[in-house]
Amino acid sequence: MTCGPEEAPVDWAGLIAATRPGTVPEAPVAATRGALAVFTEGQNPWREVRRLLAIGFAGDRFPSVSGSGPFWLEHEIDLIEKCCGIALPGRRASLELARARLDRQFAAVSEGIEITCPVRDRAGARLAPAATLDLIAHRLGTKAEDLIRPLSEDPADWLFDTHVPLPAAPRTFPADRTIDLNRDLTGLRLEEDGTVRPQSPSRLDTLLVSPLAWLLGELGIEDKGWGPDALDAMVRGSLLHKVLEALFPPGPPPDPGSMAEAVPVTIDAAIEDDRDLRFLAAPAWTVERRHVASDLTRIAIRWAEMLQEAGATIHATEEYLSGEAFGMGLHGKVDTLLKLPNGTILVIDYKSGKSTKRVKRMKNGWDVQAELYGGMIRGSALAEGKNAVAVGYLSLTDMVAVTSGTLAGDPFGPLDADTHGAAKEKLTETVAALRQGRVTLNGTADAKFFGDLGVGAYALDNTIVSAFLREDDQ
Repeated sequence: MTCGPEEAPVDWAGLIAATRPGTVPEAPVAATRGALAVFTEGQNPWREVRRLLAIGFAGDRFPSVSGSGPFWLEHEIDLIEKCCGIALPGRRASLELARARLDRQFAAVSEGIEITCPVRDRAGARLAPAATLDLIAHRLGTKAEDLIRPLSEDPADWLFDTHVPLPAAPRTFPADRTIDLNRDLTGLRLEEDGTVRPQSPSRLDTLLVSPLAWLLGELGIEDKGWGPDALDAMVRGSLLHKVLEALFPPGPPPDPGSMAEAVPVTIDAAIEDDRDLRFLAAPAWTVERRHVASDLTRIAIRWAEMLQEAGATIHATEEYLSGEAFGMGLHGKVDTLLKLPNGTILVIDYKSGKSTKRVKRMKNGWDVQAELYGGMIRGSALAEGKNAVAVGYLSLTDMVAVTSGTLAGDPFGPLDADTHGAAKEKLTETVAALRQGRVTLNGTADAKFFGDLGVGAYALDNTIVSAFLREDDQ
C-alpha cells in the first residue's frame, strides 16, 4: 500500500498505535479546541488547521533525517533487500517517510502556510534554510531565495495577529532595602520533635553578610547542582580536617619527625573512611594525592613544631559544643582545643588560605566563628572551671596562628584589638530585625564593603541573592 504523491510507505506503527482501543486523553482536545494545534516535526497532524506557522525551518530540520546506520551502508541495505527480501530501515527510507509526513502536515492547512527561517542559532552561529525549502521552491516553479523575505519590524506587515509585550518594568526596591515578611524568621528550621534547630557559627557568618542568603538556607532553597568529582576547596578542606584530627589526638603533641611517614597512611585511611572522598583513591587522582600529601606533610610538621614551642597540649578535637547566641540556640564542632602552660584554653579553627585577610578582619572587629566557639566553651566543662578561654585560627597556607584573648608567648601571641565587637553589634541588630520579619537586601557595593573589612562575602555569590542586589551609588 502506498500513500501520498511520493508513494512513501505508510507509518504502520503509528496507525496501529492511533487505532488501539484505550482512553483518549482530554488534554490535547481541550488545548486545541478553537485555539492552537501544535504539531512537532516528527508528528502526523491530527486535525485540520486554517493557517500553519512552521517555526525553526533551518539547518537539518524539516524534515530531520537520521544518519547512516552503524552496520550497513545504503547500497548494502539495497542489496540485502534485493537478495534476501529483508527491508532494513535506512537513510533513504527514513527520508521518504519524513517527506511524506511533511506532506501530510502541509495538506492539513486550508488557508496558508507561514514559514520562519532563523538566521542564527542561540550560540550566534549562522544557519542555512532547511533543504526542504528547495523542494518547496521546485514545486512552486521558483527559487528558494525568492521565497525568503526578511521579517519586517512593523507588526502591520505580519500575516498573523500579533501582540507586542510591553517592556519589562525596571526592578524596584524599598528605599531602605528592607522586605517585611510579617513573621518571626528565626524559627523556621525545626527538629523532628518540633523544636527550633540551633544555628551554627558558619550560618551566623552568612547572616552577617547577607540576611537573604541566610534565609534561603533556612528554607532549604540552596544550590544542589551536580558536578563531576573535583578536588575543590570543599573536598580539600574536608580531607585536611580529617587528617589533622587523626594526626593530633588529645594529649601531648606528636613528634614532628614522625609526620612524613604518618601523613600518607592517614590520608589513605581518611579517603577509605569517607565515601565522598573515595574517588581520590582512583589511579587517575594519583598526582593530586601526591600534591595533597606533600602539602599536608608540610602543615603537620610545622603544626607539631608550633605546639612544642608553645608547650601546649591538645585538650580535645572535633568536640561537639552547644550554647546560645543572640537569643538563638547554637551548636557546632570545634576543630581543636589546646591547653597552654598558663592554663588558658585556646580554641583553634583551621582555615585554608593565608592569614593576611583573617588578621585584617579581626583587627576591624568583624570576627564571628571563633568567638562563638569560645562562648560555648566558657559555658561547658571543657573550660575546667575558671580557666581563661582564648580563640583564634590557624591559617594552613602560611601556618600562622591568628588569635585573640589573654595569651602568653609565641607562636600564639594575641592581636591587641576587639576582634568581634563590630560583628556582634551588626548581628544583634540583624537578628532583632528578623524576629520582626524584616529582611535587608544586599546592594551592589556590599562586596567591596566587606572585602575592605577582610570579610569573605561568599554569600553574595548565591544566584538568587545576586538577582536581588540593589544598585548602590559607587
